[in-house]
Amino acid sequence: MEFEVPPIDISIMAQNGTGLSEAGLAMKDIMPYTVQDMIFSLRCHFYLWTPRETMFKTLAEVPNMFTRVISYMPFLVVFEIIGLLARGKELPRWNHSLMSVCTAILLFLSSTILGNIEFTWFSMIHDKYRIMDLPWNSVSAWIVCFFACDLGSYLWHRAAHEVNFVWAFHSVHHTSDEINIMAGYRLPTFNRQIAIIFEGPDWMGKVIITPRLHRVHHARNRYCIDKNYGAVLSIWDYLLGTFTPFREDIPLSFGLVSRITSFDPIAIQFTYMKSIAMRAASYDNWTDRIYCFIKGPGWEPGKPRLGVYEEIPQIYDDKPYDKQSPSWCYAYLTWTLGLAIILFGTIPQAKKVLESGEWFFIVVYLFWTVSNSGYFLEQKPWVTMSEVVRCGCFFLLERMIAPMLAFYPLLWTALRYTSILSLVLWSFKINMFCPKDDIKID
Repeated sequence: MEFEVPPIDISIMAQNGTGLSEAGLAMKDIMPYTVQDMIFSLRCHFYLWTPRETMFKTLAEVPNMFTRVISYMPFLVVFEIIGLLARGKELPRWNHSLMSVCTAILLFLSSTILGNIEFTWFSMIHDKYRIMDLPWNSVSAWIVCFFACDLGSYLWHRAAHEVNFVWAFHSVHHTSDEINIMAGYRLPTFNRQIAIIFEGPDWMGKVIITPRLHRVHHARNRYCIDKNYGAVLSIWDYLLGTFTPFREDIPLSFGLVSRITSFDPIAIQFTYMKSIAMRAASYDNWTDRIYCFIKGPGWEPGKPRLGVYEEIPQIYDDKPYDKQSPSWCYAYLTWTLGLAIILFGTIPQAKKVLESGEWFFIVVYLFWTVSNSGYFLEQKPWVTMSEVVRCGCFFLLERMIAPMLAFYPLLWTALRYTSILSLVLWSFKINMFCPKDDIKID
């Protein structure tokens, strides 16, 4: 079955500003497409916005700020690399960065599936149980809500570290052994935090959470554990006793206290939850089993809620987990995940033009892509066969979503030829990661 790409009237796009959506390139929530949108999204990285710019009368007018901010991720990564080279610093490891991209895509996919459920839930609470109605265009109401939301973010972040089953999800954000822009996108499925990536003078730490303070939060040194939870303002840490300054005399080591040595994006989502369940099952009574989930990660029977501070292990081995693969393999995964991110951006259009539920096969395909990427980084012996099957299945997916792909001819072409070439490549490399045992002939 053949589909013709409809003509796109560029003049109409320029006139009404929504022509991109009408032409089937509905990417507004994925990538800002006007100069004003791009400048505003860039300013958001520096908190440079005014209350008036973020006041909206209806929910339909509210932009997806998260996706607008992350649209600058490739540029920021390039700037970071240039800065590191200029200062003679070590560059981010390719495998760690790809792992962070995989985790970010999983976050996007979960938001696609669960977004409406979350929206419906909060709308119901607001409609039935709100205490008051605040004027949407009031600067004073905006300021009050800003402080309330920032305090709420602090409390959530603190609970994510001090309630064990919540930490099981949030710990994904702390698994990276490096702190850089890409590590900021290593987010658990239900977490919306974005790492702070720009330096500021020391005095700013008295008011807001600076990158230096956030690095302390991500460190696994004893003095850094359960500190500096603030999202924007640092006053909550001062007031509630969780603030600690950066110390020049102690090198920071990043990651979890008990490191997860894996690049499998699926495994790191559930490894700690499995550990909690096994620990709870080892206890003799139901009280301790419940406490294992709702008290801190360091709690054990007979100990305080958050465990014993002095029992946090000192850092002796700071060598990061670093299973190396060939550079061409990293390049292949970078290209594949780049296409996956672009394909994810087509899902809003797919929901419009495809029959009910067919867009979900895009989610399955992307999930498979992310899983295989992690297995490549882990050098699983069966991943090459899985990749051959995945690339072959693209041609089944292609027939199913062709009405949507017709709006994106360049993406369609890239996906098709990448799948063909990948089929050939991995068919010849099918035993790439198999153990190289000596073959003995009797």
